[in-house]
Amino acid sequence: MRLEVVTPKGTLMEADVDEVVAPGSAGEFGVLPGHVPLLTGLKAGVLSFRSRAGSGAVAVGKGFAQVVGDRVVVLVDLGARPEQIDAAAAQKDLAQARQEIDKLADDVGARAHAEERRDWAQARLDAAGHKGGAIH
Repeated sequence: MRLEVVTPKGTLMEADVDEVVAPGSAGEFGVLPGHVPLLTGLKAGVLSFRSRAGSGAVAVGKGFAQVVGDRVVVLVDLGARPEQIDAAAAQKDLAQARQEIDKLADDVGARAHAEERRDWAQARLDAAGHKGGAIH
């Protein structure tokens, strides 16, 4: 299968893979060769994949995944490879977002924005742990 992860800045990664596990908006899901066509929403998290060459992962923000034939196309608002992630900065962003969430109980819109920032920071931290065997 061909996996392509695209952000507004361009293609984050492309690889031939045997399996993809993605953070769906309704829960994590996996894709193997021969999967039925699918279009689904994604939430911020870690998209992981495996192939004969090894395994890898990328942090993704919210977006969509489409599976058609032997292609998995992931369109997300944000994305980062593990080697691009500054774990200290992500940890700082996570702490700041959590503090904002605690203070914004009455402002639904601002709270939702802070929750998205929290989820993106957590995705980066989780993906940073996958630096070893990343496929580019």
